[in-house]
Formats: sequence, C-alpha cells, structure tokens
Amino acid sequence: MVPSSNKEIKGFALYVELASLGVEMVAPIALGAYLDTYFSTKPLGIVSGIILGVLGISFHIKKRLF
Repeated sequence: MVPSSNKEIKGFALYVELASLGVEMVAPIALGAYLDTYFSTKPLGIVSGIILGVLGISFHIKKRLF
C-alpha cells in the first residue's frame, strides 16, 4: 500500500517511490525508441517519450505533494 502523506514515507517506502519515478521516466523513452526503430521515424518517438515521461513524473509529483 502506498503511504497517503509525506510523513508516512519512511525507509524502504521512500526508495520504492523514487524507483517508480525512474520507471515512469524510462518506460516511455524506451517505448519511443522501439517505435522509432520499428517505424523508422528516428527522433519522433524518443522526443515524444521524453515529453510523456516528464508529464507523467510531473503529475505524479503533483499528486504526492498536494
């Protein structure tokens, strides 16, 4: 279960939260790179993945802080 407030995040739960942020950033970029090689649209997929990753992390951080 994910802690509901910042005070409840302690120890290992903090590392799990940080790891989930990393996955939220890397997964769209990896998917974009795969789609670039599959459809031969070199920069479009990676750039889209970066934008989606940053937006995903932004919404996640906003949800956790507010």
